[in-house]
Amino acid sequence: MCVEQEIGDSLLPISVQTDLKSSPTYQVLYENLLYFLFVFLGPLLILIVLNACLIQVVYRAALVAHKQSIVVVVYAAFSRI
Repeated sequence: MCVEQEIGDSLLPISVQTDLKSSPTYQVLYENLLYFLFVFLGPLLILIVLNACLIQVVYRAALVAHKQSIVVVVYAAFSRI
């Protein structure tokens, strides 16, 4: 909450702590739980999902490359005949 305090001829804004900010429930929920979810757990889960997708793509590419190398070896073996 912001209030104005008169100092001399001018009014200056001053920040005042509200009842919500000083509430223990607010401190537990906002400062601990939500911080944990959005700053720690959220990015961690995103990284896990993206790494799983990357591993899957690399594995599929390795299978395709392996199958192609088998075809090349078989073709090379029969082309000499």
